[in-house]
Amino acid sequence: MLQLLSLGFTLAVLLANVWGMTLATGLFWRRRWLALNAAPWLVTTAFFAIECHVGLGTLRGLCALATLVSVTLIGFSAGAAPPRWLSGVWRERVDAWRSEFNPRRLAGCGAVFVTAFAYAFAWRYVYPDIHAWIEKIPDFAYVAGHASGERIPVPDVWLAPFVSAHYYSFQHYAAALAGRLLGVAPGVAYNLGFSLLVGWIGAGFGAVLVQVTRSSWIRGVVWSALLVGGSGVTLLAPWVRSGVLPWEGTFLFGKVTMDKEPLGPALEAYASGFKRMNLPYEPLAYSIYLGDYHAPMASYALMGLAAAAALAWQDSRRRRDAALVGATLTWTVLANLWSLPLHGMAVVLWCLWHRRSFRQLLPGLLAGAAVVWALTWGYLSAFTAETVRQGVRFDWVPADERTPPLFLLIALGPTLALALAAVLARDGFVRRLALIALGFLLVSEVIYVDDSYSGLENRFNTTLKWWPWIGTATLLLLGPRALSTQGRVGSRFAAWLAVLIPCTYLGVLVENWGWGDRQSVGHLEGHRFITKLPGPGLLLTRLEREPRGVAIEDPRDGGTEGLASLPLYAGHRLWLGWDGYESLWRGFPEDVGARRRRLVAFFDGALPEPSAWLEAEGIDYVLFYRPTDTPERWHALNASIQRSHVWCEILILENRPVGYWKRRPAVLGAGR
Repeated sequence: MLQLLSLGFTLAVLLANVWGMTLATGLFWRRRWLALNAAPWLVTTAFFAIECHVGLGTLRGLCALATLVSVTLIGFSAGAAPPRWLSGVWRERVDAWRSEFNPRRLAGCGAVFVTAFAYAFAWRYVYPDIHAWIEKIPDFAYVAGHASGERIPVPDVWLAPFVSAHYYSFQHYAAALAGRLLGVAPGVAYNLGFSLLVGWIGAGFGAVLVQVTRSSWIRGVVWSALLVGGSGVTLLAPWVRSGVLPWEGTFLFGKVTMDKEPLGPALEAYASGFKRMNLPYEPLAYSIYLGDYHAPMASYALMGLAAAAALAWQDSRRRRDAALVGATLTWTVLANLWSLPLHGMAVVLWCLWHRRSFRQLLPGLLAGAAVVWALTWGYLSAFTAETVRQGVRFDWVPADERTPPLFLLIALGPTLALALAAVLARDGFVRRLALIALGFLLVSEVIYVDDSYSGLENRFNTTLKWWPWIGTATLLLLGPRALSTQGRVGSRFAAWLAVLIPCTYLGVLVENWGWGDRQSVGHLEGHRFITKLPGPGLLLTRLEREPRGVAIEDPRDGGTEGLASLPLYAGHRLWLGWDGYESLWRGFPEDVGARRRRLVAFFDGALPEPSAWLEAEGIDYVLFYRPTDTPERWHALNASIQRSHVWCEILILENRPVGYWKRRPAVLGAGR
């Protein structure tokens, strides 16, 4: 009960500050939907800009001040008397602000945000573990890195003593910032940050829908399809393979085995005539279910913000609205560079659409992008240099690697059907939007990003990041118009099918909600999968009390789900984390592989002068807790490093010592 009270208080403070940020942003952007969606990006950019020059540390106490300011603004918006010193034009501005941002006016967009937030938080509350499934621990590593409050670029928690400037981590910084303000652990910040981001994604979609259609029914259907919808595979999957799991209900081909009679083997026979390629399609609903706080999530929020700001500019012609569209370009660089080609193309096409208003549009647009770039240059200077060094480029999709037509039709069927239904509409504007959507799909089939992946995975990253973005943008911008416009016989019916069929993915989500392992319910720290084990759990508790330092553990997982995560939860950095990811992110430098070989040699007792090596590399803690860490290995390691490191035993577990070596006090003091 006490835990629920504490959580309730944390959520109340969190949502009060979201409300306050919206009201503060509304002083400059007098549209409630736009203010709600712009607020987190503006506030995060302000802190990010400062911390590119000086780290702000834990930020203890600032949350209380922010909450006080938020409550004051809420009181003013609700009708409390403004200060007496406000008069004249300032009083008029406050009155105009209050008329737009009073609680009754904010209730609609606030309800949309809270609904999306609650949807995501329900998944994170029931399944909060941040374990080794897909991208969770790598994403958590970035949140944990920024939780230190050090100057940006922060030290890389997986490759000490290097800094982290090789990956887009803006949304991870935002979660860590929220955690520092609230005074919660990085794991809690991860789960709350994920839920907040989904809340703003839902609010961004709502901001667009209220401007493109007056039908509440159409708004609700499209908004729901965006948050719970799958792909064209969803309806077909149970007839193609046995035991459909959430990730198996969104794409076919590649590594997927289609075995269910009669349709599965027929599709397998068709697939045999093409080069086998792994072409994933992971819609937003699957990402929310999965709980990966992965970079593409930010792209959906930026899509909604950019579209809402563009529509606001079309209505007002105010440069600040155009500046917000421009700012989303730089935020895309910071948050998820993969979506920049699509996001950039969309902004360019929008500018060309309004080419007669260039003089009104371009100054604000360019200023918005430039200001955010200038504010975050302390990070972008290192990040862009690293990106160029890795040599990623665009290339033409080889003819034999294009998606087989039938699988393209199945996977992207709803998007294609929606676009084709709109082409048949009588509205010329809707037809042009449909042709643009088809053009984006064509681009994804003829151009890809040539990165380090190859062979079966050559187009993996491109389809993974591009197809869901295109499908979501098409549904968001074209869907409501295609559902409400007049067209030829059957066009609106086809549009409704295109929107409703992916919603059958809700059945897959509900099924997995009921069947999942709920052993970690409510443990928002994310490490219940570790702490439920007696040895690692006690080790984590003890390491949390040690001074922050650099740790090592055997890089061979040996079936350990929490590889490279236990030190992060305890607040330490690793000399080497997941070496496969560090190699991928950094363009496969020789150093990462060499580090792994040294670690293996160290734990196998084959590294010359191990104590001298530990001192030279600044390694403070050597962890020893795995089932593969035998008593014989302990004796060998202890004899080889006892000159520089002293053993701290936690317990004896099944005849195995569990604990860690830490630098002897004199050595530890000299190294700090």
